[in-house]
Amino acid sequence: MNLDKDKLVYNGGSMTTESAKDFCLKVNDMIEGANLSVYTPSKNKEINDKDALGNKDIARMIVAKDSEAIINSEVRVFNGELTPGTLIESGQVLGMNDMSNIIIKTIEKMEKLGHDDESIKDIIWNICHHEREKEFILYDTDIRYHEEPEVGYKRSTFKHQYQRGLGMKLMNNKDGYIRFNTLQDALNDIGELGSESVYSVKMDNEGNVEDVTNIFEDKILW
Repeated sequence: MNLDKDKLVYNGGSMTTESAKDFCLKVNDMIEGANLSVYTPSKNKEINDKDALGNKDIARMIVAKDSEAIINSEVRVFNGELTPGTLIESGQVLGMNDMSNIIIKTIEKMEKLGHDDESIKDIIWNICHHEREKEFILYDTDIRYHEEPEVGYKRSTFKHQYQRGLGMKLMNNKDGYIRFNTLQDALNDIGELGSESVYSVKMDNEGNVEDVTNIFEDKILW
């Protein structure tokens, strides 16, 4: 089956060593050989030309550009090696798929309950807004952390920049992590906030969204 050249393929895999980067480029050639367009992160010089970037903090940009390509791609191809960035990216795809199914199930149920289009739109907006407002914590237990500038092999710890950028975005935090010794305080702050769950999901044992319930099912919003 021939796919249109315009179909974009996301080519995800480790690229932190020369051999890993070369392997990604090999897969890149295979994808292009199938007459498909391809986005391979290692070829994006804006975020991966280490010599040009120097010590510039680009973690958020890495997440932005790779996420943009994942979202826009019609086909997602991942190397199954256990590297943090690839694991996170493949999890992004699952999350997007699950959320799409949640929205579809909600629309179908609300239609059956007699809600009109305006009501359903409001419910979907509330579900999406509620999801975006959920708390996220990424904490770090590495005892080698310190504030001193380091370069080259003198660095005492290497953080994965895709993971860090994710933390920066979801926590609105310039570091991307909170320290473990502040975790209890962060949890206490969250525990003091009252909240109402807008929706809940039931999945079958195969990971398919089986049912979605929301607090608006018995309410008329128009």
